[in-house]
Amino acid sequence: MQKTIEAVYRSFEQLLCEKEYEKITVTELCALAVINKKAFYVYYTDLNELLAEMQGQLSRAYAQRVAAYQLPRDAKQVIREFFLFSAEQGEAYERITCSETFQYIRGQMIRNVQEETKIDPFTSTLLGVLMSTALLEIYKYWVMSGKKQSIEEDIATATSLICAGLVGTL
Repeated sequence: MQKTIEAVYRSFEQLLCEKEYEKITVTELCALAVINKKAFYVYYTDLNELLAEMQGQLSRAYAQRVAAYQLPRDAKQVIREFFLFSAEQGEAYERITCSETFQYIRGQMIRNVQEETKIDPFTSTLLGVLMSTALLEIYKYWVMSGKKQSIEEDIATATSLICAGLVGTL
């Protein structure tokens, strides 16, 4: 059972790196995972359910990682953890995070993290917009530029821009 699920996840991540989500089929996922379609349908009703499960796992893992922090007080730590967590996730996560095709998926992951961290709704919305927009754009630029500068330099840039604001960096 566990091997089947792991094969499905590995294959799904590989396909996410190779093509747009909308073009992935259960048939090709099963062929790549070397399982039959019936085995897939034992665990998932469709690819959307698999994607939702993956989103949930990533969101929960990040939320747990930053659970002890409070915004805005611990913004520097949250920024650092975002970059470190993201850098550990691999190519499929980078594609979901950086590709405009996955904007809806990214938005759902952000909402999941906001729900997991249990910040009050008003603060969560404002901080979430600021943090997620700025962090994601800086992270996307880092990935798209081939990670030319070190992750520590990117963390420092993100921290400076988000915490000190534009005026504080001039």
